Amino acid sequence: YSEVHHIKPLGSPYNGPDKLYNMICVCPNHHVLLDLGAIPLSMNILFSLKHTINEEFLIFYMETIFDKKCNN
Repeated sequence: YSEVHHIKPLGSPYNGPDKLYNMICVCPNHHVLLDLGAIPLSMNILFSLKHTINEEFLIFYMETIFDKKCNN
């Protein structure tokens, strides 16, 4: 089965939107890794999606979620 990952997380402190342009469909294992900031995201990875991802949220993920994990 698959799960929806919000690129900019919902709720405090990030308050990302619950909108399609902030979501990708992933397997449960990758969902956990993305939540932990353990894997990067880029437009190159997401080019084959059938919907548009807001680039602002990818930048946010890479600078806030992924970068935080890499710098700890």
